[in-house]
Amino acid sequence: IFHSRLYFNDKYYMEIIRSVNNKFFEPNCNKSKSINELLQKIYPHIISLTNILIQNWKIDNSYKIPTFLPKEYLKDIPFGGVIQQIIGSHASGQARAIINKIKKAKSNKNPKKYQVEMMNKTDFNIKDMNINLNIDSRCVILHQSINNPYQYYAEIKFPVKDIGRKKFFIPITKTKQMESMENKGFTLAKTIRFNSDGTLTFVYKKSIEQKTGNTSQAIDIGRNKVITRSDGHTSPSLKPLLNKIDRKKRNSKAYKKVKTEIKQFINKTIKENIDWNNIDTLYHEKLKDMKRYNKWGNKNHHWNIGHILQKLSSCAEENGVHLKPVYAAYSSQTCSDCGHVDKGNRNNEDFLCLSCGYMADADVNAAIVISQRGAIMKPFPKNYPELVG
Repeated sequence: IFHSRLYFNDKYYMEIIRSVNNKFFEPNCNKSKSINELLQKIYPHIISLTNILIQNWKIDNSYKIPTFLPKEYLKDIPFGGVIQQIIGSHASGQARAIINKIKKAKSNKNPKKYQVEMMNKTDFNIKDMNINLNIDSRCVILHQSINNPYQYYAEIKFPVKDIGRKKFFIPITKTKQMESMENKGFTLAKTIRFNSDGTLTFVYKKSIEQKTGNTSQAIDIGRNKVITRSDGHTSPSLKPLLNKIDRKKRNSKAYKKVKTEIKQFINKTIKENIDWNNIDTLYHEKLKDMKRYNKWGNKNHHWNIGHILQKLSSCAEENGVHLKPVYAAYSSQTCSDCGHVDKGNRNNEDFLCLSCGYMADADVNAAIVISQRGAIMKPFPKNYPELVG
């Protein structure tokens, strides 16, 4: 998800960008082969430049890799200036990504086997990179068919030194997802991404007016009930699907099918169980993704909190809602009525305050606490210093 903020006529707008994947169809196999052959000539230059930049950093750790590489790095690449810039930009991004992984591995007291291999590696290849080539309007022109509204033609031009421009015309059929984006008011941008798996990615843009009212809502994100709102509304339980995937063999067809079902369930739940049209601000817990091989990850990594947060962000942007994370420390143990914090306040799905006797559903109480913290932006409960010190 990418966006930029605009200010016009005393109103704030956010330009949001979404991407849609599309595959080459059988009639395009020859053209697909021609483009892939050309891409295979581009990839070695990206790999070579990436290794040069990483070696420069290893020699001097203070070396900062520029986003746009100087001409001396690009002069020997046998393509025109536009493609040279694209190659340089991708090599710079790949080098920074690999260097960040190396830094993370070095900071780890007990690095994994793959991290040790990465630290000791001197020559990185395409398997270590995720090369997706973004070609903008300087090289791509998209035409819509006059007779068939579901048919596009991509005119792609690759400037090659001493040859001129290699031109390709690729017919592209509009997918249901592309049609859905257009129905939502998104417009097709003049940018195409060539992915390493042979697919194309199209970019859609839309400007959304940001809401400026004071109507807010808070949610508690849970493993069983995905969404619990501060007004007491709760979403259906995700637990049956989590139990179902635990019975499947990892990476089997059945496992992947249930994993897709979980994502679809989360998407539908977030769309239908939050009142996006009637709120201006949504508060939620500031949570981190659950990873395997740690205390909580082995049990909860199928919960996929990262996807939940991404979907919340996506829906909030599309509806002009401000999404504000609130620190979640002790929210499940804090009484929303008197503010008392005690581990004994919560018993599974029930909440009973040991100080004032307040009773509620545990998730609803937590959502109200998040709403209260969001309203005053106070991240921790009153007696938090006593709890930690």
